[in-house]
Amino acid sequence: MHKMYVAVVETGPQPDSGYSACFPDLPGCAAAGDTIAACVEDAHGALSLHLAGMIEDGEPLPAPTPLDQITVDDEVIVAHMAFIRVPVTGKTHCINIAENNDILLDQQKAYLEDYGIIETTELHDHEALHMASFLYQSVDRELIAHPSIYQNLERFKLACEAFDKLYELYNLIADEHMK
Repeated sequence: MHKMYVAVVETGPQPDSGYSACFPDLPGCAAAGDTIAACVEDAHGALSLHLAGMIEDGEPLPAPTPLDQITVDDEVIVAHMAFIRVPVTGKTHCINIAENNDILLDQQKAYLEDYGIIETTELHDHEALHMASFLYQSVDRELIAHPSIYQNLERFKLACEAFDKLYELYNLIADEHMK
């Protein structure tokens, strides 16, 4: 699995100030470099280490803030904003999966059957949870990582929105299990 967060790359008022990056979603996670490229490269390592530490400490990983909702202080001189995507291993969340809870209403199920998406068998929360997990992880691993997506800002934003919505669905299903 991969996680992606926005890094805000800033510079100082002097031309030779260099660059530093921070992650608004992850206080304390920072990077630096003499150039924007070097700072972004350092941000990958900083993010990997920060997330690994959070996982090791049993802390939940925060949901990434969408790019259009990132804010910075007025005195910050923003040189660049970058999506930093790193692989994440280890236990990132715990879900209690309950058996035999129907998640789809009859109308929704009929719609899916009409389009050949599911057969007439019952779908339960655990099956829907696995399906949502597979979809959001596929978007994360395959779609967002595809060069024709990440090299085009409009496509990249849409793919990120799709990931966010699928992850939201996944969490909604998981929350229903815990009730």
